[in-house]
Amino acid sequence: MEKKRSGDFERRPEKPYRNCEEESGGETEMANERRRERMKEGEMEMEMEKEKRERVWSIDYGKGRMKRNRDKYTKKEMKQSAW
Repeated sequence: MEKKRSGDFERRPEKPYRNCEEESGGETEMANERRRERMKEGEMEMEMEKEKRERVWSIDYGKGRMKRNRDKYTKKEMKQSAW
């Protein structure tokens, strides 16, 4: 038996379900519609997560800024500014 090289591959037979979209157009349209809806929902969820992350980051950043400002003042100055 002759050994096959990587370049010598047999062509795969054509898949019988390749043109099924033409035969049953209604089902695929519904599936595509559902897929689009899921993608939209996913995008909306991703946007909400992004906004949530930005909000959390801004809160953390604000706290950090307050800490840095607090470190600039001495304890005496902080007591005076508090009253």
